[in-house]
Amino acid sequence: MGARGLAAAGAVTMAAALAALAPAAQGRTLGDAERPLGATTVRCRPVVADVVGHQVDEGSASWTVPNRSMLASWSTNVTASGPGESVSLVVLRRDGSELRIAAVDTATLPATPPAGGIATFGPTGSIVLEPGDRLGIAGSDGANCGWEKGAIEAGRQAAVWKAEPAIALGATVAPYVGPWSPSQLNLAAVVAESDVHVAATAGPANVIAGGLAQLSATVSNTGAVATPVTVRDSVPAGLTVETAVAGGGSCAVAGQQVTCEIASLAPGGSVPVVVLVTPAAPGSYGNTVTARPTLDREPSVSSASATLTVVPQPSGGGDDGRGGDDRSRGGDRTGENPPPAPRRCVVPALARTPLNVARGLLRQLDCRPGKVTKQRSKKIRKGAVISTKPGRGQYRAGSAVRIVVSSGKPPRKPLRRARARR
Repeated sequence: MGARGLAAAGAVTMAAALAALAPAAQGRTLGDAERPLGATTVRCRPVVADVVGHQVDEGSASWTVPNRSMLASWSTNVTASGPGESVSLVVLRRDGSELRIAAVDTATLPATPPAGGIATFGPTGSIVLEPGDRLGIAGSDGANCGWEKGAIEAGRQAAVWKAEPAIALGATVAPYVGPWSPSQLNLAAVVAESDVHVAATAGPANVIAGGLAQLSATVSNTGAVATPVTVRDSVPAGLTVETAVAGGGSCAVAGQQVTCEIASLAPGGSVPVVVLVTPAAPGSYGNTVTARPTLDREPSVSSASATLTVVPQPSGGGDDGRGGDDRSRGGDRTGENPPPAPRRCVVPALARTPLNVARGLLRQLDCRPGKVTKQRSKKIRKGAVISTKPGRGQYRAGSAVRIVVSSGKPPRKPLRRARARR
């Protein structure tokens, strides 16, 4: 594999190496590829090609991936004794009781140590890291060279595995004790994680006590990798939960607690979550929704709040927000044994939702997906909803909802040809 993405750091610290990376490579840094303190010379030693290892701080898990992420770059303080020698970043993943190689990214090393002793590479392809993955580095057959003095600092140790039969996708690894120099094989990796956010609304405004209201949330991922998401809504007391739906997932209701699991939220994607409730009495009900990446070990939790305002029934009865009035529905005006209210078509905010998800949500909310119209959009990606007609609100059950979907960005205008000179 040819040399690629090589950047030489201009100082002895990892921070200086990371400063040279492109903006796309910014993110969480795992590990440490600094030039060892006090190191002044380089020494070449034989390297066993089927051994994977790294240095860790004693008692730490700095080389265990905490969150689902995308590998953005990796750095090493290893150099080669001759042209064409290589070094590989290796991803180890638990498979039952075994540890297997899930990904390998190989780069050609420079023939001489770069300034500062650190070489940085961008991965050749997309490498998705799962929580719990371990990262290591492996040298090629031959003599790799590394900093000799001060290589292992006090309080540090080596974690080493041997691959069987050799370093390859799917190969198993086991703890290894043998001729291996952790001072030569050390690295750091920059990973880009998901970035989940939630926004909340409640409505309609001034809903009547006993009417139907909706607590809505929009969950988005502005990060670099797709992730499953868990959304939780602790519905305030006084609001009876009728149903809950989530785009691209499912919801479970246990009393006032609503939990929705979104199977996978793509980078740049967003999905709606709608909880339909019936308020028992007038008042203000503050509702808080949280969203977090489901699998992450160190998740960032996003939260948002909205207030539902409920007003009293008009004197003499009247519309309760579900359609019809007390007389048209019959039943006891005192509130004893009231008949069930008719169902309503509830249209949530569906902008940026994939078309198939939007259709499924509308059906679950007693609406009928109607005509689909395509329209160019600079901001909304192809296949996602731009708008609906009617818009967000409650309507007669079975109402048709027309959907406008993005057909992609407008085509670029052709450049005008310069007039030929006479």
